[in-house]
Amino acid sequence: MAEFTDSAMTRLGNTAAAQALAGMKLTFTRIVFGDGYVPEDAAVEEMTDVAHACADIPVTRIKVHPENTANVGGTYINDSLEEGYWWREIGLYALMPETGEEILFSYANAGELAEWIPATSASTVWEKRIDLYVYVGSKASVNVAIKPDSYVTREQLEDELANVTDSLAFVDNDTFLAAIGLSGGLPEGDGPGEPGSQDEVEG
Repeated sequence: MAEFTDSAMTRLGNTAAAQALAGMKLTFTRIVFGDGYVPEDAAVEEMTDVAHACADIPVTRIKVHPENTANVGGTYINDSLEEGYWWREIGLYALMPETGEEILFSYANAGELAEWIPATSASTVWEKRIDLYVYVGSKASVNVAIKPDSYVTREQLEDELANVTDSLAFVDNDTFLAAIGLSGGLPEGDGPGEPGSQDEVEG
C-alpha cells in the first residue's frame, strides 16, 4: 500500500473551499493516480496538476461529516491497464465554484513509498476503493459530478439502502409507508445494519 506522507490542500483548493463557505457550490469531479514526483522547485500547496497522470477515476460518492471534513471517493480497477506503474501520486479535482474551472483541490505524493499497480492480466485484476478525506468547512455546499457511465457497487447500494431504512424507522405516516410498500411499519429484522430477507439483489 502506498504511504502518502507529503500531502496538502492546494492553494486553489483552499480558495475553492473558501468560496463554498461563502455559499457557492463546490463540486468534486475526479481522482487521478500518477507516478511522478513533486518538482524540486515546487511546494505541494502550489501544485496545479499531478506530475504524470496514469489513471483517471470518476468521483462516485461523497459524504460531509460534522467535523468539517468530507469523504470523497471512487473505485479504481486496472481492467484496461496495458503497462504497470508505481502509484506515487493522488490528486483530487474539483470545479472552482466562482468560475466552473476544474482545479487540483488536494494532492499527495508517496515518494519512494509508492505501490506497484500491475498491468491487466487474467490473474491480476486490481481493484481499490478510494476514500479521500478533505477539509471543507461546516457550512460548505458540496456536490459530486458523476459521469453517466459511472456505476454503483453492491457495497455502495447496501450502504445507501441502510441509510434510507434508518430514516424510515422514524417515519410515523401510514399513508407514506403504504405508498412505498412498507405498510404497517418496517419488517422485523430490517433495522439499520441488519440485512433483511434472503431475497437481496444479486450483484
